[in-house]
Amino acid sequence: VGGGFAGSTAAVELAKRCPHGVEITVFDMGARGLGGRSSHRRVRRTDSAVLPDDSPPPGEQEAFEFDHGCQFFRALTPAFKATVEGWVAEGWAAPWEAN
Repeated sequence: VGGGFAGSTAAVELAKRCPHGVEITVFDMGARGLGGRSSHRRVRRTDSAVLPDDSPPPGEQEAFEFDHGCQFFRALTPAFKATVEGWVAEGWAAPWEAN
């Protein structure tokens, strides 16, 4: 599985259930980083190159930034709310305030 919602959740749940602290490794085939369709992208305007992270190096201010695929999600069940609270605490997700 990849490193999107499903793969990341599967890895966390597997790690919780494995005895003796088994190490879990997530392999994602995406060349642009983990996150699948819920990831954030930066693309350089001049040549459409996908940039590796969210911190623009000097001279890279001319980039488009966008959320790829799912811009937001709703945590409606108590179990998923608890999961998302953990993601927020880790800095993996943040509340979205609509304009």
